[in-house]
Amino acid sequence: MRQIPQELLYGLDIAVKKLRPNATFELYNTEITKYHCPMGTSAPTWLEIQEQLHRDKEAFDAWVNNLPPDDDTQVPPPGPASTEVF
Repeated sequence: MRQIPQELLYGLDIAVKKLRPNATFELYNTEITKYHCPMGTSAPTWLEIQEQLHRDKEAFDAWVNNLPPDDDTQVPPPGPASTEVF
């Protein structure tokens, strides 16, 4: 089974960290409830975060779509329903 490269992980917290790597923050749903950056930058906007999420998802999808076949990750096609009782 393949492991997803760390740089392809994505989510709200990862998007904020990519946008403001030096900042500390807390999220509640889609709201940044606490934010501090030693560089003096302001918290990213929701639009900035959404755009980063979109870029990250595109990178992840490109990686998944370009994977060579791997016997461990292939799922056999569905067969007829079994009537056997165990």
